Amino acid sequence: MPCDEDEDRGTATRRLRDESVEVDGQDSKKQKTIDRNERLADRAVSPAITFGMGLGGCAAHTGGCECDATEAPTPLQAKPLVKGCARKKGDVFVTAAGNYKRWSGKQWISLCRDCARVGSHSAANYEDEEGRKKKLCAACARKAGTWGVQNPCRDCPADAKRDAGYEDEEGRANKLCGPCARKAGTWTAKNPCRDCPADAKWDASYKDEEGRANKLCAACARKAGTWTAKNPCRDCPADAKREANYEDEEGRANKLCAACARRAGTWKVLNPCRDCPADAKRDAHYEDEEGRVNKLCAQCARKAGTWKLRYPCRDCPADAKREANYEDEEGRGNKLCGPCARKAGTWKLRYPCRDCPADAKREAAYEDEEGRANKLCAPCAVAAGTHVDTGYTGASYEACRCFCRLQRALKTKLPHVHYLLGGGHEGAEQTGLLPEHPQMTPDVFVSDPTGASRGLVFQFHGNEWHGYPPGHPKAKSILKNGMLASEAYEQTNARDRRYLDAGYRVFQVWGHEFAECERAVAPRDVRDVCREVF
Repeated sequence: MPCDEDEDRGTATRRLRDESVEVDGQDSKKQKTIDRNERLADRAVSPAITFGMGLGGCAAHTGGCECDATEAPTPLQAKPLVKGCARKKGDVFVTAAGNYKRWSGKQWISLCRDCARVGSHSAANYEDEEGRKKKLCAACARKAGTWGVQNPCRDCPADAKRDAGYEDEEGRANKLCGPCARKAGTWTAKNPCRDCPADAKWDASYKDEEGRANKLCAACARKAGTWTAKNPCRDCPADAKREANYEDEEGRANKLCAACARRAGTWKVLNPCRDCPADAKRDAHYEDEEGRVNKLCAQCARKAGTWKLRYPCRDCPADAKREANYEDEEGRGNKLCGPCARKAGTWKLRYPCRDCPADAKREAAYEDEEGRANKLCAPCAVAAGTHVDTGYTGASYEACRCFCRLQRALKTKLPHVHYLLGGGHEGAEQTGLLPEHPQMTPDVFVSDPTGASRGLVFQFHGNEWHGYPPGHPKAKSILKNGMLASEAYEQTNARDRRYLDAGYRVFQVWGHEFAECERAVAPRDVRDVCREVF
């Protein structure tokens, strides 16, 4: 029995053949053109094909799902490429062999085979599994196992070569990668920014005020008002797009920013640290012991002895340098740390709050009403209803979310401090459970329905204050309260055992596990992370 894909392809082909009947009797040259178009239609990807298998569409599961077929990714719309066909800049065509090409206005650009199947434009510079050149983009080539360095750097370790786009000491082109060229003293900006200081040029990849490409670096483009996201996030508000470096739910690359990818459940570590535990990888931005870049996270690099400041502050003492994130007096970026920038008069807010008075702006770290990041400071976010004010209750908003979720799962009321968006709270923690420790109050207390204990105590422990369990990559880190994470963890458990010794049953939820319950895709059941202490 033919599959739906075959039926769709056959329908499209029959339609073209039916149309060809109308031109019977015309000259043979025109008939040959029609026959060629028929062959192209047979080989081209029909728009009716959904490619849903394994991508979360209807074809990916069974069991009575009523989801609409349009939810599956739509292939790239392309015209058959025939000799003499009209074309304009940006048009996409498909060849007789099924290859996608885009006309740039000057030349043809080969498009990635796999991206085209899900409706995405990506230049193809890598081989496919059969060795055919210019079939896959970098991301798809990595998935297919065909990715490789095209111009290996001379100085990179043999098993960690990077692409070389810079000259060596003798002026030979494409011999060193960026980091190695900096070490060798041969690094220069390929497209120097128009507005950067002469001795501190950055690469320019943004337009200037007149629309000329590659004239300004990112920082100068922001000042000139010409900065735009090159890969705009799909889910960000239209007037506040962020750069998209993460996949969407269907595996399409560069569709979501980090924040939206977390909500969609597609966020992942882009450069996993070599030494972090397999289930707790962090992004690696530091070299390993052999000089391979992006192999260690900050903490592991400190242990390995390879950690160093990326941008040492110009004015800090030589033995006490801090990271420089601010400009100097001549506008050179990443030259001064915060305190030194204040002394030099170059310090300024990175994200001024939208609603603060013009002469009293505070740093904005919270979203506004439409989900735009870094638009409101904490007080203004509370007033706008996008943040909660925990005040001085001693209970966290994360704990509130946890117990709201848990009581829905258990279908049992769990009295706790509940915060209201825009300010205020309701409820209070139970007091008097441990007379010898009157300052101890549990997050939740309910009576034991079995009568086997004095009651049930539920505790939510945020890791930044209560520590991390043994084996966690942050177990040896220093917490906000100045304690070693492993010591705070033991201290927290010792305090909870006081309830246990007094005859109560104790249940714990730890923050790093509850985070898995708030994932947008495939969230973990909160009941799995609520564990009884014995």
